[in-house]
Amino acid sequence: MVLQAYFNFNRFPTDEFGFLEPFGLQNTHTVSGGTITIITFNTNIKYNLINPVMTGGPFLLGGIGVTSRSRAETIISALIPPTIQLSSERNTVVSLAIGGGADIPIGDDNYIFVELKYTIGLKDPTMTYLPIKIGFMW
Repeated sequence: MVLQAYFNFNRFPTDEFGFLEPFGLQNTHTVSGGTITIITFNTNIKYNLINPVMTGGPFLLGGIGVTSRSRAETIISALIPPTIQLSSERNTVVSLAIGGGADIPIGDDNYIFVELKYTIGLKDPTMTYLPIKIGFMW
């Protein structure tokens, strides 16, 4: 079992169709701006499923932290005015994370890792995301 500190930074462009479709505006309007940024600081417990005192192999993760989601200013334009302008917004909440993955040894103390970690905001259950990470540890 290992205690880990994590920092994640994610930035996504606005899904124009997904943004407009609930309002029935996908064929008549366009979206500019609205970039979504998600920043997470959390502490995880990582538990190796094969041997809890070893590194490498499949693992489970669980943790608690703080997640901040912001949306940049968004402009919704139509062929025929009016144009709608939404101001930027930020929401920061305590969040829980649960997930798993695998560390694949590629030499002495070197690993390729694959990780999925579902994160949900405690006061804002609409603040959820599932980052999928692939990386190298040395």
